[in-house]
Parts: sequence; C-alpha cells; structure tokens
Amino acid sequence: MLLHSQVRNHSLFTSFLFVIFLLRAAPAGAEVIVQAAVNSASYLYALLPNGKLAQGVLFTVFGMGMSTEPLTHAGTFPLPAELTETSVRVNVAGMTRGCPMIYTSDRQIAAILPSDIPAGSGTLTVIHNGETSQPLPIEVVAHAFGIYTVNQAGYGAGAISNPLTNALNTMFAAANPGQLMDVWGTGLGAVNANEAAGPAPGDLASLDVRVYVAGKQAQVVSRGRSGCCAGIDQIRFIVPEGVTGCFVPVHVEVEGMSSNYATMSIAAAGSLRPASLRLSRARYDSPSFPYPRSDGASAYFYPIRKNEILSSTLNLILPVRRLPIGSCMAAQGYGIGFITSSGFGLDPGTLSLSGPPGSFTFPGFSFSGIYQLSFVPGFPNPPDGLIIDGTVLTPGTYTFSATGEPSGNLPSPRPTVGPFSASIVMPPLFEWTNKRSFTVIDRNLPLTITWTNQVPGAVVRITGSSVFARLSNSPLILGFECWADTAADSFTVPPEILASLPPSQELFTNSAGSLGISLWTFGSAFTAPGLDSGHISTADSISKPVSFR
Repeated sequence: MLLHSQVRNHSLFTSFLFVIFLLRAAPAGAEVIVQAAVNSASYLYALLPNGKLAQGVLFTVFGMGMSTEPLTHAGTFPLPAELTETSVRVNVAGMTRGCPMIYTSDRQIAAILPSDIPAGSGTLTVIHNGETSQPLPIEVVAHAFGIYTVNQAGYGAGAISNPLTNALNTMFAAANPGQLMDVWGTGLGAVNANEAAGPAPGDLASLDVRVYVAGKQAQVVSRGRSGCCAGIDQIRFIVPEGVTGCFVPVHVEVEGMSSNYATMSIAAAGSLRPASLRLSRARYDSPSFPYPRSDGASAYFYPIRKNEILSSTLNLILPVRRLPIGSCMAAQGYGIGFITSSGFGLDPGTLSLSGPPGSFTFPGFSFSGIYQLSFVPGFPNPPDGLIIDGTVLTPGTYTFSATGEPSGNLPSPRPTVGPFSASIVMPPLFEWTNKRSFTVIDRNLPLTITWTNQVPGAVVRITGSSVFARLSNSPLILGFECWADTAADSFTVPPEILASLPPSQELFTNSAGSLGISLWTFGSAFTAPGLDSGHISTADSISKPVSFR
C-alpha cells in the first residue's frame, strides 16, 4: 500500500499501484541479488529511451534475498531510510544518496529516488542484513513519466479517475468529451521538497506536459505531485472532443519524452454476455515459413465478468476491440489475444459455417466457449477442426448457424445461446502494395504503409513488434498497433510510436521483428436468446519479418 496523508478519497489506488509478489523469504545471510530497477508504473525496461529513472520517481527493484521478512510497508511518515534491515543507495556523478523506503519483500522492494540526485549514469545497490548487492548500472534523467495501469503491468486500462467522484475510469464508468480526468503515475521529475517527510503537492507549471488521447492533444489543467501519496504524480486534463471508444489510447509526454501507453473508456459501455463471429485470412511473407496461408472461422461465446474487463490488457476482447481511426498505441509485452473468462463458456449447440467452399461443422462443445475451424493446406496430422485438403475462404457470403440446443453428455449443463443465423461477406484478397520496401526499419523515422483493394466501410489495422533478448535470456517484447480508414490508401506510423520499440535482435537466426497489415470488415449486429450482443467480422492479414533499428 501507499502512504496516505489526510486524503482518504484516493484509497482506490492502493489496490493497483504496485505489483506485490508474496514470495518465500530468503535465509539470513543469503546473497543479495539485484536484477532490475524500473519505474513502478510503466515497468519499462531500462534499455528503452523512456525506461530510465527520473529524479523523484517511485521505483521498484526486483531481485532475490532483499529481505528476510514478509511483505512489509513503511507505516507512517517520515519514510524510513531502512526497512526490515533493508536499504537502497544510489551513486550518480559522485553523489551518494539513500532512498526513502516504501515497502520490502524478498524479491521486490520499492523506494523513492531523491529529487536532488543529479542526472547521469550511476549505480544502485541494495543492502540487507549487512550484505550489499553488486552495483546495478542505472541512468537517472530529469523526466521519464510512467502511467499506472489497472493490471499492474504497465499497459492496458490506465489508472485514470474522475476528480469529482474519485471513480476509476472503466467501461462501466466511462468519461465524456469535455470532462475533467486525472491520470496517475510517477516520474514527472524533481520537486523542491523532502518527500520522506510526506507528500509534496503542487503544480509543476513550468514543465511541458502533454496528454494525448487517441493522438489528440488534451488540455492539461495541472501537473505535479499528488497530495495523496509520496512520489505519486497526478495530471489533470480535459477529455478532447471527437473521441469515443472502450479502449482509447492515452500517453503523456514530458519535455518531449513519452510515457508508456494506457487506455481509457470514453462514452462507451460493454456487454456482459457478448458473442463474436469472425472469418480470417492470414498470409505470412517469409520463405522459411512452411505454411504461407492460414484461413479460419472462429466463434466466441462466454460471459465476461466486470473484474475481467477491468484487468484486461492491450489484447482484443469481444466484440473486436479497436482504437479510434487514425490513432496508435504501443505497449510492452504486446500480444494479440482475448480477455479470458474464469468461468465456463456458453453453449450454442451445433455450430456450422456455410459459404462458397461448402458447409462445415465446428468441433463439439467447448468448455471455454471458443470454437474454431482452421484451413491450412498441407498441414500434417491435423486435429479435429483443421482442414488440410486445400480449402481456403474464397470471396463471397458466409453464414454462421447455431441450433441453440443443449449439447449432450456434459457433466453439468451450460447456459445456451441461440438459435441464430448471421451472415457476412468475405471480401477479395487485400493487398499491401509497398510490402517489399521493408526489411530494416529505422525507429526514428515515420513509417508509411500503402494498400489497395479497399472495401467501403472497412478499417485497416497496422501492427508491429520487436524482440530484444535481455541478458537473462527472457526476451523483451514491445509492439504497436494503429487503425486507419481503408479509403485513405495509406497511413504513416509516427516516429514517437516506433521509438517506443527496442532494436530487434535475431533469435535462432530469424528476425525478431514483425510488421503486418490487416483489413477488417464488420457486419450487422445480430441478436439471439442468451446474448447481450452479437457481432460478426472478417479480417484479412498480411505480415512479414523485419528488423527495427
């Protein structure tokens, strides 16, 4: 938990501002090992341009043997220089300072970097029970803001709140254009105060702080330390007009340095029992890949609880989660997937697909509520639901049908969905016209993607990812996505997005970066017994290996 000072209304933040690992304590006298020191909000790796430690930042140290006690918080102000016989010291440009401690545990501790430590290269050590760790190289900068996120991972739904009600922004409590909102983080920069003594609120009006919502610059009302907590920054802004959505990207720039990306909900709400039907084509442009085309049909039927939506990451949810047209976002640990439900899926009965290639029945009841048919010509030893006879999804009208009858032989009945029938047109193959132009991509320059065979009303999604192998052999993966109007024929990914990626390293002789483009079409929403909403879409994607430099 964070230390609070006369501000009770912000107690909601104590539940997600830190990742807490309750791990077994190390034995007395064990070696103290320090592996990383990162911004406690963004968790961005130190090799990234925005992964440095800012003066005054509340940071997290990961390692082993850093405490022999269970998780322990500093209980009152002033913050101690030592907690459970553990302390943190930094040395930069010949100046050595102890760091006010927030909490300690065996493998994770948190502290505040003193504001008077100079910028530059230095080292950090952790001392426990008289044992001192090996120095960890660090770089201190003036500003490196990080946005706290609900999933405590540095990406996904942001710690963004309504200052009038103190309610956390969610799909159930969305913001409106023109509304005041607060984004919470750490790393704005130094303050002229001793934060060990208590919070140091105040507007740092001289700082160039910019908040971007779906790429639109918002009006910043105030920026500075919060009155609630030591080391925590609060930026108040006005939600810009013309932006709505459940997953609107938000990032902050302080003196030109970008934060991590988070999302917020603006004038939108979600359903608790949605369904999503999708046709997909995936083409991979690489001579070393044995299956250059993979088509598929998928259906998703499962209830999503409120807490599962709140803790969602950048990943797709049901229905398709898309950013506002013309906007981009980047995130560490980026991946494409779905919110998963901790419960069982809904039962549509017998589910089938019909279209130009013929009729197909999906494999039987799925406890997860996820049903899939895959078409991969030449794939060996196919499991149920994988068709390898050369069938692909040619252009034309396709229909998903469900009987809605309960599946038999189940340990316990599941809620049923249907009957229903929903159709959509699979368009002709989408073409990425300047695909051959990209092998090595400069992260400091704009990246323009062009295409043809656009479909009226469709949207284009551009994605990229880069892998940097850390010394621990645990790869650092960052990615981005942008959404564009298909009628534009092109889209330019801004350099500030590309600069968020690490340089690609080869893994197993293969490129550790990828770039892709996909055309998405959306059919009419459908209804069925047992559903709050039903959505149907197509996705035609092309991707290739690249290196980001």
